[in-house]
Amino acid sequence: GYIALIHLREENQHLHEEIDQLRAEKNRYIEKSLAYDRLKGTLELIEERDLSAIPARVIGYDPTNQTNTITVNKGSDDGVQESWPVITQDGIAGMTVAVSKNASKILLLIDPNCNVAALVQRTRDQGIVGGQSKKDAYIMKYVNRRADIRERTSYQLTDLSLKELAKEGIP
Repeated sequence: GYIALIHLREENQHLHEEIDQLRAEKNRYIEKSLAYDRLKGTLELIEERDLSAIPARVIGYDPTNQTNTITVNKGSDDGVQESWPVITQDGIAGMTVAVSKNASKILLLIDPNCNVAALVQRTRDQGIVGGQSKKDAYIMKYVNRRADIRERTSYQLTDLSLKELAKEGIP
């Protein structure tokens, strides 16, 4: 029986390794599925609103964590320019702040240095919306003291550089 146990131990170890490989493969498939859903939603938004857009892939993040920036794989060779808005299926994500031939640096809307004019859809009150370095955390500044601003409010951008998107009602 002892010899059989040795073989069972080896087989058990081999099966554990295979399970680990299958879990890693499953995680890769889940991540690809989520990426596909995000891309599909963004492309549907572009098609639905008849926007001209240059789809790009995130290829880097700010390594210092001092600014909320990302790098995408499209640049001036693809027609990208500075100060262009960046959108996802959920709405405005940020704007281009630096463009090279093959890549662009995007300042995300959650960064405190990224502020845009906006209005509250419900009340039409205007102000400036800026990030707070937290995911989905924004603050509206320079707004009328009597304005009825509530948590989880949807803003519509009114910045001149984002004029076309504002007309489209992108949050």
